Amino acid sequence: LILLDSLLQEMSSHELHPALRGSWVKVNNEAVSQLSSSSDLVKLSQTLNQLLADIQSLPTPAMLPDIELTVSFNLLALSWTNPTSNLLNTIHLTLTRVVSYHIPDLVIPDHTSLTSLLPHYLSPGLLDRLPSSSLVTVMDTVSLLVIGLTSDFDLVRVYLTWCEKVQRYLADKGESLLRDGQEDLDCQEMFKIDIVNPSNTGRAVTTSCAPVLRRVVEVVTNNRTSGHEDDITAEHKFVSRLIATAMHHKQGNKSKLDTSINKMVASRSLMTQPEVVTRLGLILRGESLLEEGKLQGAISAFGEVIKGEEGNLRAYLGLAKCFEKMGKFNNELDIWNIISQILQAQSEVAEEKCSLNFVERILTVLFPCKQISLVESLVTWARKCFLMGEYKDASEKFLDAIALATARDIVGEGLDLDKVKQEAALALLIVGKVSQSLLLSQDLSVASRIGGKRKKQEGKQSEVVLKFLLAKAHFLNSDYEAALTYLDQSVRCCLAEIEHARGKVLRSDFGGKEGDSESEMLGMLVRVRSRLYFEKGLVYRALGDKKSFKLSMSSALKLSPNREYGNYFLDFLETENKTEFESLKLSMENHPVDDLNPRLTVHHDVGLKFLLDYSTINIISIDQQIVN
Repeated sequence: LILLDSLLQEMSSHELHPALRGSWVKVNNEAVSQLSSSSDLVKLSQTLNQLLADIQSLPTPAMLPDIELTVSFNLLALSWTNPTSNLLNTIHLTLTRVVSYHIPDLVIPDHTSLTSLLPHYLSPGLLDRLPSSSLVTVMDTVSLLVIGLTSDFDLVRVYLTWCEKVQRYLADKGESLLRDGQEDLDCQEMFKIDIVNPSNTGRAVTTSCAPVLRRVVEVVTNNRTSGHEDDITAEHKFVSRLIATAMHHKQGNKSKLDTSINKMVASRSLMTQPEVVTRLGLILRGESLLEEGKLQGAISAFGEVIKGEEGNLRAYLGLAKCFEKMGKFNNELDIWNIISQILQAQSEVAEEKCSLNFVERILTVLFPCKQISLVESLVTWARKCFLMGEYKDASEKFLDAIALATARDIVGEGLDLDKVKQEAALALLIVGKVSQSLLLSQDLSVASRIGGKRKKQEGKQSEVVLKFLLAKAHFLNSDYEAALTYLDQSVRCCLAEIEHARGKVLRSDFGGKEGDSESEMLGMLVRVRSRLYFEKGLVYRALGDKKSFKLSMSSALKLSPNREYGNYFLDFLETENKTEFESLKLSMENHPVDDLNPRLTVHHDVGLKFLLDYSTINIISIDQQIVN
């Protein structure tokens, strides 16, 4: 065993296989030299991946740590924004092999976590043998891994402590990367990607990304400590401004945040920071002004961003909110059109891609905003169209979203595709496409039955709307018996929800937000039940059953007195029964009508909102239905 170990150690010396080492160095350097944003990064990743596989084919005692670490870092640097599980396993293998190479007596269990592996890089046996340049590469590699694992608090804690000790060790050692000894001089022949400044790749001095990433991890995980700015190079002092701005943004310190934003967009900063940082400053200014209600200023800030980057979604989303608050809904619809076009264009680009936009990635980590998919964009656009009365456009956008979500089998987070289908069915009904609406509603009904117990536990409100849609479609097709059947089912679902909500109100202490919320829900369901009785009245009138019609209308008005139902009933009674006409008219004059609770108007369910809104009884011509 001693002889074998001696032979393997001898094999690892550079003199024994200079041709192999030189070949691997050449492949790496040719791959990463002349690196630019126009490079074919996917092809480059494939080249480095194969190279790393060849390098890792050497047994651990014969490995070339400096080469393996550099190629591992280069490969991760090209894909760190979205690394595959295979890549992560490969990088982890390199880090494990380096420890085993320098501490051969150490037995590392299989599947050792990064959290458990890092302390070994502080072992004297490893630090005494590992060149400073390789240790810096280890720090950079680990930092790229940790930035995607900030939810692992144990790992973050160990990483930050480890970084502090490694940097102190490097400072105490007092040796620069270029003067680290003969072995480091050999390392310098390996080109390491300068992820902060890709154009610097291949030059004598490259920038370590670990100091910046460490600061970012501290901010994201609320572990920020002062006194760590000196390790950020003078060339990247704008990063310090970003870190400060991110802290104020996270803490909600409005005064300090505004000051930091002003520094980001100040003219003296424009020459010392990337354009993407300036644009972020303008976006943050716009969002701050939007929050303050200074809409014109916000529009100006967002507009300036768009001038420099026409496809900036965050700026367009800010503009959409501005126009919504200003009540300029046509302008808002135009913005949603643009947002959908941008997302459509992005979806047509190959999904598998690498990125060298280090600063851009850091900005998204420090200043996150909700990502929106093309499906979500189309649904939002459709809902805005619906509320604007643009029902034809709404129906088309709803159908586009459904088709896209079905084809790609993807639905945005928090988006209920069944609810979107209901909204599409309603819009189709309004524009007269009854057959399409009926087919969509029937498919939903079948899916609901197949869904079983889980679907039923999700609540009856969706079923209330679905049964109403089926009833309305059958009514428009003059199938009145089917319409009554579905309306009765809708009423039963509504009653079940009313009992459920009433029970919650009784169980609450008649106070607090929860009790108020349940009371509002109960009131909303009563209004929906009133609407369903009104709809039943329309069916009875079409059937010529005046008695049942009058009973249904009376029930609707008792549950929810309002002018729309009352005026419709008055028009009927005026020619049928003068006495009842005068009685109802007097009652409407002497008793207050039921206005829609402002808090209910913000409900995001288009179908439920349609039932709650009394004025929608005229959207689909009632008289025309009855004549037909």
